[in-house]
This record gives sequence, C-alpha cells and structure tokens, in this order.
Amino acid sequence: MENLENIENHLDNIATAQASLADSLSTLVNDLSKSEHYRDMNMKEQNRHLARIATALEKLVGGTNLGVHVERYQAKLDAEQTSEDVQTAEFKQALSETKEQAKTYTHDDLKALCMSKSREDTANKAKLKALLSSYGASKASDVQNSKLAEIIAKIESGEF
Repeated sequence: MENLENIENHLDNIATAQASLADSLSTLVNDLSKSEHYRDMNMKEQNRHLARIATALEKLVGGTNLGVHVERYQAKLDAEQTSEDVQTAEFKQALSETKEQAKTYTHDDLKALCMSKSREDTANKAKLKALLSSYGASKASDVQNSKLAEIIAKIESGEF
C-alpha cells in the first residue's frame, strides 16, 4: 500500500514536471518566433526560461543538485536587475538635475515667480524685497543675469 502511494506521488511529480516543461518550452519557442523585437530577447530572459526548463527536468528525473544552481543563478539575475534599476534611477536623477542647472532664466521669469509668491501670501512680498536687496537689487530687472538662477532656486525652495 505504501509503495502504491509512493508510485502515485512520483507519477504526480512527473505529470507536474512534464506540464511545467511543456509550458516553459512553448513560451520560449513562442517568444523566439515572434517579431524582431522578441527574437532579440535579451540573454537574461532566455536564461530564465532555461532555468525553468532545468527545474522541470530536475523534477522529472526525481531530484538532482540542479535546483541549488538554479536558485543561485536566479538570485544573481535578481541582484543584477536591482543594480540596473538603481543605476537607471541615478542616471534619470542626474539628467533632471543637469537639465535644471542648464536652464537659463530671464528677468521676466524672476518677476513672474515673485508675483506668484506675493499673491500666495502677502507676507512674502516683504521677504522677496529683502531677498532682492541682499543681491543689490530693488526690483527683478536689477538682478545680475549670473544670479538669476540662484535667486529663483531660493524662491522655489522657499528659502527667502
């Protein structure tokens, strides 16, 4: 009776492994036969499919040490993906900072910003006058061109 249960469990494992293997192989074949974009699927994605196939084969054979290698490889792929995500986020942030720094401001930009801030709160008017006077200007058009970005940054950050 116990042998019969073991045989049934083994047959269930084989059926599950065969289904998983068939699914992984069909996914890989379908992806490779699609448009040029999918034919150029990166190596990591192909390796993920192959790892799934190896896992299914391991179950089909009855267990080997492949699972350990597959898990290690999957962890390595996940770590690389996380590293790429961090690098992409850092690049995007650096790019946006560079764009902000490269933006040139005009006296009209400063005047419009000052007017909007003074409309938000009437107390801001005196603060803005004090900020302009600290740069040797009595009005927005008196500010030196080289100081426009610095003043606008202070106003936008609320440090005035």
